[in-house]
Amino acid sequence: MPAGNRFTIYDAMEHRGDFRKNPANVGARDDDGTALFTGPIAFPKMLYHPEGKTKVTEPGEEVFTPFGPKVLNRKEEIISVVVKNAQEEKKYLDLGWHRHPAKAIEAGGGEAPDTGAEEHIDRLNAELNDLRAEIKRREEERSTEGLSGSASEPRKNLTLGLIRPPEA
Repeated sequence: MPAGNRFTIYDAMEHRGDFRKNPANVGARDDDGTALFTGPIAFPKMLYHPEGKTKVTEPGEEVFTPFGPKVLNRKEEIISVVVKNAQEEKKYLDLGWHRHPAKAIEAGGGEAPDTGAEEHIDRLNAELNDLRAEIKRREEERSTEGLSGSASEPRKNLTLGLIRPPEA
């Protein structure tokens, strides 16, 4: 095969039309040209080992160098399971399995690579919900205190943290 050309299993799959027929792919079309993609699906989903344990998928080749023996091209992957529904996912998450491989790598003592935006957005939404609940709790606290407190006390605006004069 000439240099610069490649042919992998993915090229063969594309040639067979596997990607065009898979409704999980955005460009999926049926024989009439109608789009098959209906949006992202929640399941199946992959979860990763709680302690970040790995298994060897390719043992590699041991070579002897002036600096001692080395193993080249050893390949490992994080142990994972595929869950098919929310109940199964909850069971594994309760056991400590991770939704993202970066969390498993970190649990195994490695340095975690950056995670995708989804987890970051979920974390920010949870933080926002906590802050809203705190504001609501403080406002309720303030309204019960306001009934017994004096009208001349300045009130703090909980949403901005600014002091405002007492309302007449």
